[in-house]
Amino acid sequence: MREHGRQAVAWAREAGSAWTDDPKTVAAVAHAVGQVGEAARRVSTATRAASADIAWAAIAGMRNRIYHQYGNLDAEILRETVARELPALLKRLDAMLR
Repeated sequence: MREHGRQAVAWAREAGSAWTDDPKTVAAVAHAVGQVGEAARRVSTATRAASADIAWAAIAGMRNRIYHQYGNLDAEILRETVARELPALLKRLDAMLR
């Protein structure tokens, strides 16, 4: 989960502020975000309960939107996810693993 989250953030940063204008970068970032959601779906019930402050269902829901409604993917929502949500999630995951 952390690896894919870091990839998504790094690829977006590397491509610059207009990364959502590049279909290849959008596809790569969306796939990495989708993999974060896939991993979130596999988090144990105990871990979910112990870290209830993490929006596990929303993370998995983003995965579903990416993989099942790809033609309707809103690049601005993806941008916000990568710019705000993923960095916060990565910090939280890092803290959990200390």
